[in-house]
Amino acid sequence: MQQLSFPTDWRPMTASDVDQACMLGDVVHPAYPERTEIFAEKFMLYPKGCFVLAPEGIIVGYVQSYPARSAQPQELDSSLGQLPADADTYYIHDIAIAPSWRRRGKAIEFLNWLEVFASCQGFHTLSLTAVNRSRSFWERRGFSVLETDMLRERLHSYGEDAFYMVKELSFS
Repeated sequence: MQQLSFPTDWRPMTASDVDQACMLGDVVHPAYPERTEIFAEKFMLYPKGCFVLAPEGIIVGYVQSYPARSAQPQELDSSLGQLPADADTYYIHDIAIAPSWRRRGKAIEFLNWLEVFASCQGFHTLSLTAVNRSRSFWERRGFSVLETDMLRERLHSYGEDAFYMVKELSFS
């Protein structure tokens, strides 16, 4: 994989960042809580898919992402156990930015980087579960909703306003 430089103020997450990032997730996504051990498991299973926005050393955002199977999102606050050997999409489990750091372009800048990162790993799609009325945000970035009965069942833990979304990567 080619060496990609991180967008400004972003860096790889470290084990010592996990607790602080998890606490930020509780603040940013209070309706979608995940236990610290579930958050930490994602880091342990795929640390190269975990990143923090940490200007001046203070964590004000994070991303957790990993290889997954298409149309098989993990239920909220549930263990992955392991990553699938037959992963066919790069899944963005969570992106959280502190309210005081929103609207500065940091999430979009990082998403652009993450598309190249996923493509360099051989993935042709990015996928995610949109919550908090964020569907239009993701649609403006090229994601499309995928709806099936099975997906509706799997997304039940996220509530009525959850959508599984996919974006084809153009540089694959």
